[in-house]
Amino acid sequence: MGFAGASVAFGQEGGEATPAEIEAEFAGITVAEAEAMGYVEETPCVDASELPAAVLEQLNISATAGMGIHYINGALIDTTLDPLEPEAIQFGPNGDIWNVEYLTPPQDEPLEFLGQQLSYVGEVDLDALHLWVIDNPNGPFADFNPAASCGEAKAAPATGTGGYLAGGSSGAGIFFALLLGVAGVTAALGGWTLRSRTNR
Repeated sequence: MGFAGASVAFGQEGGEATPAEIEAEFAGITVAEAEAMGYVEETPCVDASELPAAVLEQLNISATAGMGIHYINGALIDTTLDPLEPEAIQFGPNGDIWNVEYLTPPQDEPLEFLGQQLSYVGEVDLDALHLWVIDNPNGPFADFNPAASCGEAKAAPATGTGGYLAGGSSGAGIFFALLLGVAGVTAALGGWTLRSRTNR
């Protein structure tokens, strides 16, 4: 998968790494290996099926676009970001790695990491950035992947009044709000509110 060659030096742990080096580090990692490193399964396989139709259209994805099963290492969620120690790793339903995710409390200034601005997720007051290890037609930093699927998707709510953020029965609870930090999207549709960092 071809990444731009820009490196990152976030000024904290981990020094510099390119997206290609991060991809190489995590390609082929198994769920058992992630668990041995302190990552814990926190969600079922998340896809875009709970997003309203207007948001799906804005993101240029269908309801089947996947994000993955989220394994989180809560001990890593602090004010530092390390390219080779992501706070979350997402796997597909067959246990294959899909992407890694960087999470941090919001900083005083808009935060850039790996040349990208993190999305602010107001519901849980965290900044987030995905980096896909597998090919993503929408780009390596997109939140959802139209080429990855959790399985048969449910119909998107017509008015945005259903789903996780409106107290649906998925079991993901408020954590799903974190996962919906869609970069660059600001939408208020019924029960849904997706905000960029500039709308804090």
